[in-house]
Amino acid sequence: MRSSTPLLCCAIIAGNTLFGQSGVLDASWGTAGTTIGNYELNSVLGSIAVQTDGKVLAAGRYYNPIIGGLAVVRYDPDGSLDDTFSGDGIQLRAVIGLQDICGIAVQPDGKILVCGTVSDNFYLTRINTDGSTDLDFGTDGVVTLGASGSGILEAKALCLQTDGKILVAGDSDIGGAMARFLPDGMLDPDFGSSTTPGFITIGGIGDFTAVWDAAVQPDGKILLAGQAGTPLQFVVSRFLADGTQNDGPNFGQFGGVLLPFGTVADRASAVELQPDGKILVAGTVFVDDITFDFGVARLSTDGSLDQSFGSAGKATSGSPAFHETCTSMVLQPDGKILLGGYAGNGDMNDLMLVRYNADGVRDSGFGTDGVVITNVQTNDRGESLALQPDGKIIMGGTTYITNEDFVLVRYLNTLTIGLVEFGTIGGSTLVYPTPLSDQATLSYELKNPGSLSCELFDAQGRMVRSLFSNAKRMAGSHRETLDVSCIAAGKYTLVLSDGSGRTTVDVVKQ
Repeated sequence: MRSSTPLLCCAIIAGNTLFGQSGVLDASWGTAGTTIGNYELNSVLGSIAVQTDGKVLAAGRYYNPIIGGLAVVRYDPDGSLDDTFSGDGIQLRAVIGLQDICGIAVQPDGKILVCGTVSDNFYLTRINTDGSTDLDFGTDGVVTLGASGSGILEAKALCLQTDGKILVAGDSDIGGAMARFLPDGMLDPDFGSSTTPGFITIGGIGDFTAVWDAAVQPDGKILLAGQAGTPLQFVVSRFLADGTQNDGPNFGQFGGVLLPFGTVADRASAVELQPDGKILVAGTVFVDDITFDFGVARLSTDGSLDQSFGSAGKATSGSPAFHETCTSMVLQPDGKILLGGYAGNGDMNDLMLVRYNADGVRDSGFGTDGVVITNVQTNDRGESLALQPDGKIIMGGTTYITNEDFVLVRYLNTLTIGLVEFGTIGGSTLVYPTPLSDQATLSYELKNPGSLSCELFDAQGRMVRSLFSNAKRMAGSHRETLDVSCIAAGKYTLVLSDGSGRTTVDVVKQ
């Protein structure tokens, strides 16, 4: 039997600084970690998504004194515009009455769904991988939905189900609203009531004042998060897979849970499912009339607060900023929780990230005591978060000086990813592009003893230096000092191998 040497958490360190330090701007993205895009006179970003190949999609609306419409932009993994998408990376589509874009999702076949609100109706469109409109979806690639008796509809969330069906959730004049569509854009007749197949309006616990996000469980049950009650509080409700009734008494009271945080008002803006079925809900906590914080709570599968999380199931940011608005949340593969949004005074804001450990305690290894605040221009608003396949963090939003522009910022991120088995096809690659100096330190942990070699390869695949060869290493943690003083500036791949397999780390020498 071929032996294997599991490797845990390989990283490159220079001096006393961890390469890939979580929360640091990634200088290899755009210009110094930031891309800004103006499409027509004003461009307001609504949502972002990451493809499996690492390309980043951003969707929003553009407007000028004459016309407005949909803007969808695709970036290569380095932040440059992807010219294989619509010729120049940008699709602009005039849409009369477009009010907002709330979601973007990538189907398994690579086609792109975009959701929003147009003329007080739900709006849904599908785009081919090359940026052209998918004319086989809905009517000429577009679906709009306005239901009789519900008055104004405003889309807030887009969910792509594992069976290919598409869920849109949001608000109506009489509470929340949900619609489910078949993969071709037709309303799903198996969802909702017989009088309005494919569509339902929602009262539920506290009678939703606003729905802000949705998620679909593996069993098909639907979670909605928003605000309700007096004073306004976080609310999470669960519905059966066909949308016909709430999931009471299996979830909270009559299928819903109210979660008070502050003393004035609260607004849940994001909901995520953990692999163990527990539910994370995050948003803005109004501590008092002048202090707003990020807040996150974790619920057990029955809707009760998980007492092992934070303080009695809840956690707040507690950062120095007075006005914080939480708009988005991402659950990392290692169980850590990222919240995104912005902080400031309304007219002058900065992008803001907060990261918590899986137990609800702020992650001191991220930014400054778990908090990262980034100033781009005069007024920056973070709206959407996503992780690239290598774990790097993308925040998308809108930045303003004289006009509104798309802004996407990328941060380095260290993930605890578990064991990397040598000899496994594909292996795992950790990317830490912060430049090397004359000396670096390779830090890794072995589960079993083995003989290791470490080599550096250039961009053409040529080995430029053997750093050590067939060195016997015992199980446990190791730190190897590497002399790279004679290596020219450029991009390299460091390969650590045991003869039966390898793991790689991409590095940059300054």
